[in-house]
Amino acid sequence: MASIDVHRSSDIEISATGSQSHEDRVTAVTNTIASMRDPFGDYEELISISSRVVADGAVRSDLETAFERGSAQYQAYVKDCLISKEKEVFDTIPLLKLKDFGSAPKQATKTQTEKVSAAEERTLFTRILLVSQARNPNLRDVLSYNLTTYPLSIATAQGDMRKTSKSVMAKELEKMTGHPLLDSVEVVSPVAVVLDAMAIIKSLQTADLPETFGEYADVIFQKVLSTANYHNASRVDWVVDQYRELSIKYAEREKRVSTTGLQRVLITNADQKLPRQFTKFLAHPDNKTDLLQFLYTSMRQKELESLQVYVTNATRCSVLARRQPSEASAEIPALNSGHEEADTRLLLHGIHAAEQGSQTVIICSPDTDVLVITLPIAIAHQPAVFGFDTGTGNYRRLVNVTNMAKSLGAPICQAMPFLHAFTGCDTISAFHNKGKKKAVDVLKKDAELQDVFGSIHLTLPVPSEAQQKVENFVCRLYSAKANTVNGARYELYKNGRTSSALPPNDDALNLHLKRSVYQTRIWRDVSQQLTEVSPVGSGWCLSDGQLSLKWTERPVAQAQDLKVRESMQSTD
Repeated sequence: MASIDVHRSSDIEISATGSQSHEDRVTAVTNTIASMRDPFGDYEELISISSRVVADGAVRSDLETAFERGSAQYQAYVKDCLISKEKEVFDTIPLLKLKDFGSAPKQATKTQTEKVSAAEERTLFTRILLVSQARNPNLRDVLSYNLTTYPLSIATAQGDMRKTSKSVMAKELEKMTGHPLLDSVEVVSPVAVVLDAMAIIKSLQTADLPETFGEYADVIFQKVLSTANYHNASRVDWVVDQYRELSIKYAEREKRVSTTGLQRVLITNADQKLPRQFTKFLAHPDNKTDLLQFLYTSMRQKELESLQVYVTNATRCSVLARRQPSEASAEIPALNSGHEEADTRLLLHGIHAAEQGSQTVIICSPDTDVLVITLPIAIAHQPAVFGFDTGTGNYRRLVNVTNMAKSLGAPICQAMPFLHAFTGCDTISAFHNKGKKKAVDVLKKDAELQDVFGSIHLTLPVPSEAQQKVENFVCRLYSAKANTVNGARYELYKNGRTSSALPPNDDALNLHLKRSVYQTRIWRDVSQQLTEVSPVGSGWCLSDGQLSLKWTERPVAQAQDLKVRESMQSTD
């Protein structure tokens, strides 16, 4: 026994490789635990510890009542199958089908959408047929009414906005002005670059996403710096959207959330892992708000050299301090803003940069809305040169907006924001199968129309003369000879057009005009720090505490409501 070596190193010692392997495993476990939500915290929301997904109302209700509902099912089984024996003992307990964190609502299929559209068409022709049974029917009068639940010229059969390709407007503007690009000779220092934050965030490909939120913040900040360096800028502005609950974009955001099963995920620390489906994560407005707050906090910790960086978060804007961690960042009151959309806030920052001495202001955004609302700004803030950096890959280009605006002329530049809103943007519906090109062609040939569109946002309510001009524009958009939309509906219906191919009646068009003017006022007032005018009464209404589109004032027509009754009575 004495000869036995009980201290053999192979039994009690671990090799360096083995030690590192064990340490890596322990580190992985501790990092996983550290990245989880504290299960003992005092939270208002019901949150998944591992994924940080926040339960919505239905999921929370089902999870919190699961035990009680399950117990009730069990008690019912005992009573019916074991005590009273009213049912067989082998009868199954009905499945409750409770929702959990993995539950997601189903999206409406194309077939279902087509069925609704077909039903609306049948409803239209049924109503016309019923009315036509009256003696001496006045079809022109019939067609002046809303004959479907929603005006199908600007709404889908489900009551959603009609969409259009906004990029066509940018292509038409570039084509009209000879594709004016901003070359290096025209870029005069100092240069300011204004970035659409969400565009930068969405530009990252899934394959390029890092593992944690902390690493993601570093990648985003490097993209900000690299974009500034690309344009040799001495100033760069990081401009964010705001995501309000009471918003004219609420319906579209709520639709995305409800139809694609998006989930709320809280960000708690830099070591937290990015969600696997990051694109779906970004589609939820509350997730975007949290991410922008996290990035803002992260940017304030960065060390800067000579570059001047302006960062926004919610309504606030700060300029980061140089050559030190930016805890000492200073708030810029002139850039504190209530603008909901980054589209207009980008121009607020662009104007500020020009007024602070920047000779070249480059707006970086993929959105045609930004190009359109920059046109009157570029006219008004010369000699500063405004550029528009847009597109990706081989399609990336730097448009000289100042030269474009000079080529178009002030009247067209001032008219473009209303034209763009009226023919369809993110918040305003488009006319079914009526694109931007035809609208631009009509506008550029009519100087009087340019003047009306350029000033239509200045006087509320819109003067009757301007309303008549807009109505005539719609008739020309539909290639109708009539001067009123009700007359155009009658003319086109006689030529065999379906309901969606008819222009809206005067009732629906009036509300569409109000919405377009409201959006135009926001776009044309970009120099104002706050935009707090309520949209209620401007084509939107409050429904269950949220803004919703108001498509019509008058109800859908029934046979007894129409003036056909009068013609019947007059012949009796």
